[in-house]
Amino acid sequence: LNMDESILMNYLRGGCNDEECQQVELWCEEAPENRQILEQLYYTLFVGDRMAVMDAVDTEASLTKFKSLVREKEKKAKRRSISVRWGRYVSAAAAFFDLQRKGKEYLLWLNPDSLLHFYRIEAGLPSKAAPYAGWESQDVWGAGPLRGGFLGFYLSSVSMMYQSTDDKRLLKRLKYVLKELELCQKAGKDGFLLGLKDGRKLFAEVASGKIKTNNPTVNGAWAPVYLINKMLLGLSAGYTQCQMEEALPILIRLADWFGYQVLDKLTDDQIQRLLICEHGSINESYVEAYELTGEKRFLDWARRLNDHAMWGPLSEGKDILFGWHANTQIPKFTGFHKYYQFTGDERFLTAATNFWNIVTQNHTWVIGGNSTGEHFFPKEEFADRV
Repeated sequence: LNMDESILMNYLRGGCNDEECQQVELWCEEAPENRQILEQLYYTLFVGDRMAVMDAVDTEASLTKFKSLVREKEKKAKRRSISVRWGRYVSAAAAFFDLQRKGKEYLLWLNPDSLLHFYRIEAGLPSKAAPYAGWESQDVWGAGPLRGGFLGFYLSSVSMMYQSTDDKRLLKRLKYVLKELELCQKAGKDGFLLGLKDGRKLFAEVASGKIKTNNPTVNGAWAPVYLINKMLLGLSAGYTQCQMEEALPILIRLADWFGYQVLDKLTDDQIQRLLICEHGSINESYVEAYELTGEKRFLDWARRLNDHAMWGPLSEGKDILFGWHANTQIPKFTGFHKYYQFTGDERFLTAATNFWNIVTQNHTWVIGGNSTGEHFFPKEEFADRV
């Protein structure tokens, strides 16, 4: 199917009729390359429009006029100072608003059915659209794709963007995705909800005690517990930020599946071995499940999901972070803090507080980063790391 570029451009601008929209979507489903072409056109169009606006502005004349207004002798010094400060605030707000608009446009551009592709496949349902390229469907670093990893982030992003903008189109997308996830769970009949290839088989191996972990894999699969965490976070965002009541039962079924089918069949030592692999803030997700339901089993599971290799030394004030993957460790400590909030266990508050102080004082660049290559290093190496 050949595609008229003018139709693609109209599609990106929202000017296509229903027949043309369907034509574009069918074309995208024919091959991943077609969707990549559409993505490239989107960014080309966006940047082109942005540059056209910038080119239309005489920046030198605008700056001269601004300076002359600020320096008018008739204005009082105090009022002039206030005006300048106010102008800066308005400019900053406009920049943030523009970024928010771009983010919303991107979320509305994404095809939910592409993000749901692997969830439907694993549930035994036919796919409605081809998956996206990159980490979503292609091998990365020899660990295979992070199948379905995008969708949890998408749920969180759409929920937060709707809360900020009240754009009903976002709410419609959220409702659609939640309905699809509910269908996937019903088809599976056990609460499982991942796009991970043969995910049930993988976790059955884990539950049997076969656990071979490193960072970032468990039994050769890329960060499976991390994927559970991101889905739980997305479902929680839909429920708490957008009042989507249907999100909570989906969350509970997934949390129960992992709790009963995996965690309850492992010893504490085996769970700690499982936690060697990046797992996001899975401890925090289970505390939140307890917060939302009042069901104590979730808090019990959260306790077992606290990584002792981190909270133990940090509760004693030890800086053992050198060589550890920073992105893996940071969310653990937000989980430790939340666990403290609902249990009163001071060890976890101390660990979180010490982590904050150690990272900000010993491991942080002036611009805010805290690692190189995503790994912590000793503060004596800062000069070399630059």
